[in-house]
Amino acid sequence: MFAFYMQIMRPKNSRFVKIFGEDGNEVVTIDVAVALSTVYPEGSLGREVQFTTSFLFTEGMQYYVQMDPGVFHLAFNCMDYYFRLLVV
Repeated sequence: MFAFYMQIMRPKNSRFVKIFGEDGNEVVTIDVAVALSTVYPEGSLGREVQFTTSFLFTEGMQYYVQMDPGVFHLAFNCMDYYFRLLVV
């Protein structure tokens, strides 16, 4: 889950989040524009985006996340945005 400090919206066009295992192999690909497993906030109050996958992550292994530009579309124009990653 990504928690933001400002309002964000779902992108209108395909944008991908990809998760890779420590061996470099891609284990998850999500098109956040259409995936029902990606939950964006509704309205102006929400600030969290949640990704749900069926992939079973292995404790102790390292993974890295690659995100296309535009995965997090800001509701307002600004130069920077800040977020924190929550593992649930």
